[in-house]
Amino acid sequence: MAMIEPRDGHYMIEVCLSNQEVTDALRPLRPTIADMIMERLYNDTEHHDVTFGFYHDEAATNHTLGMLHAMFARKIVVISAHKHVLRQWPYFRRMFGSEFAEGGEGEKQIQIRDVHPKTFQTLVRFMYAGYLPQDEQPKRVSDCNQASESETSWEAVFLAAHRYELEELCQAAQRHIVAKVTPDKAIPLLFRSGYLYKDLRAALVKLIANTSASVVAGKHFREQYRDHPEFGLLLHEIYQEGRQPHEGFYMEPAAVVPDVRANVVARTRVRR
Repeated sequence: MAMIEPRDGHYMIEVCLSNQEVTDALRPLRPTIADMIMERLYNDTEHHDVTFGFYHDEAATNHTLGMLHAMFARKIVVISAHKHVLRQWPYFRRMFGSEFAEGGEGEKQIQIRDVHPKTFQTLVRFMYAGYLPQDEQPKRVSDCNQASESETSWEAVFLAAHRYELEELCQAAQRHIVAKVTPDKAIPLLFRSGYLYKDLRAALVKLIANTSASVVAGKHFREQYRDHPEFGLLLHEIYQEGRQPHEGFYMEPAAVVPDVRANVVARTRVRR
């Protein structure tokens, strides 16, 4: 937002920008020398001294006795990088400085089990550049399944960035999720992983309360999520958010409160 005010016979322009707008504005339209150096370093595979290996299941089919069988072959995916670049980030600084096998001098080979290779490659790209180039950003917000063979999602990047303590990437992924997630994807995302992270949880609860009140009050919703460990709490948060008088929205209490109480009572009985 810009404001123009006359001061001492001159017009002064004051511009108020969000943190993200400031970051985007400060990022040069043309690559800086530092950007070009990091780009060349990123592509310099000859001098990589750390290798991350991923054992990935690749589906295959086989016809036996007229029946179709599904088989999964173990496929090794390798991603390499420079230790001195990755150690600029806290998690990898501790990793390479530890007394375990990953620490010490010389080339290292590390096996990764908890992140899809496409997602990890996105993390490595960010660690070199400090941001994700537009053409390398995830095209999908989220997915109920693991990231596909050819691409990752902002949800997967958010979870992995949180796992490897890449705070800036974690915040960027959350901004993309909140800005782009559709109402029909927000509920599954909240109950799948969003509920574990305070800021993302609050943003998804607000979105659901404003766009999906009828879905939350429906029978199908209760049947699908009633066994979730935080079903009652999340439902209560959605109800509380719906009671806030913003944007002319108000969630009918009778549609939600009985479900919250029933869920809490049922879980209390189980605990006893």
